[in-house]
Amino acid sequence: NRFTSPSEFSNVVLVVENKKLHVNKEFLAIHSPVFTEMFFGESAEKGKEEVEIKDVFYEEFVDFLNVIYPGYSSISNTSFPHIMKLNSRFHVKDVLRKCELFLNSSGHFNEETKFLLSTQIEMLKQLMADAPNPFDAPSQFSNVILVVEGKKLHVNKEFLAIHSPVFAAMLFGSFAEKGKEQIEIKNVAYEEFSDLLKLVYPSFTVVTVDSVVQILKLADQFQMKVLIWIYVYFY
Repeated sequence: NRFTSPSEFSNVVLVVENKKLHVNKEFLAIHSPVFTEMFFGESAEKGKEEVEIKDVFYEEFVDFLNVIYPGYSSISNTSFPHIMKLNSRFHVKDVLRKCELFLNSSGHFNEETKFLLSTQIEMLKQLMADAPNPFDAPSQFSNVILVVEGKKLHVNKEFLAIHSPVFAAMLFGSFAEKGKEQIEIKNVAYEEFSDLLKLVYPSFTVVTVDSVVQILKLADQFQMKVLIWIYVYFY
């Protein structure tokens, strides 16, 4: 799997059942308040190069990481229960969205079970409510500013680079933007680019049918895989 050896952006090792997983602290912390506390809070794990994750199975935790990281590892009937269980512990919005999508499209569960699982998902969504306008001001993990149509978006370089080879080249490659504190993103609309970021960052953002085409064009431009939730008005 992708976590068995160090990568360009890995900066901490998670140890599960005595096996090592190389991940990026900021990436996981942005996705999960539990990882935020683990890596940057007052917990005993803060500052350690290796952190043991207890009371989980290695293969199940790898499944969980694969759903968090870009690449669209699919959830299956087999993995769904342990991914839901792990997400109840780590509170990752993107995983919850993918679980909801899987549940709604799966014919594996009877209606009663599907209702109970949907209720559980809705309760977790309420618990993990979105913060408004996450890019308007500097945050704990923002370390670069993207300027779109004169407006500033405070983001994390490593997070975007893991999601997009275009941003990886822009922020860490030989592009002229490398090392700059502010980078202008040209020829894109602010609202559409902001919507794209909200879909990549952990949120329950829902977009309208009218904006889907432009968001998909931007996702293709930056080579990002996004899970789009479309809100359709029925009359």
